[in-house]
Amino acid sequence: MKDVQQAMAASILFDCVLEKKLRRNRSKMVLEARHLLLCKRDLLGCKKRIAIIHQHLAILRQPASTDSTASEQDWIAELHEEETLLKDLRDALDFSKTAMRELVLRKAVVERSRNLLHSRQRRLVEQAYRLGHLISPK
Repeated sequence: MKDVQQAMAASILFDCVLEKKLRRNRSKMVLEARHLLLCKRDLLGCKKRIAIIHQHLAILRQPASTDSTASEQDWIAELHEEETLLKDLRDALDFSKTAMRELVLRKAVVERSRNLLHSRQRRLVEQAYRLGHLISPK
């Protein structure tokens, strides 16, 4: 009787621990998804700014423009800054994707453990009925 009771108590406590891990993992996934969307939005904005800079440089490089060397140098410097920012944003996006994959894998492991635990709890209840510790209601 004590073995079955102790096993049931331990399984209930372990179920609570797994539920807490699942909740924490879900909240981390929500935060990481939000970060992923922000990174994608910033990446698109950076690409648009680079396209605009290329358009301005094309206009300045036309033979009809006058006194464009100083302005062209400013646009080139800004282009280099945006390209550096684009590289950093891509790195952040890759890191965020990797973190999200890890969270999904961790969630799958915890859910699998929880399903196994529920099967164990069901077997414990069946064992308690067989031993006569529990009586089914009529």
